[in-house]
Amino acid sequence: MAKNTFGPASFLATASRGRSVSAYRTDDLVFAPASPADAVFYIQTGRIKLVFTSTQGKEAVAAVLSVGEFSS
Repeated sequence: MAKNTFGPASFLATASRGRSVSAYRTDDLVFAPASPADAVFYIQTGRIKLVFTSTQGKEAVAAVLSVGEFSS
């Protein structure tokens, strides 16, 4: 049986149709909860904080993702 050899780094190194590499600064909005989930994000460097805001304006951190993790 063939071993699965998927590697995100080599996959992203060949960015083409449907794949792109983006850079974000601290506090940049990457995506909003109300937006359609039409992408998958792979974190190559840094961290991403997933935050939800209630209708009263209170924020809740749902997760903090770091290098090697995926988000959608």
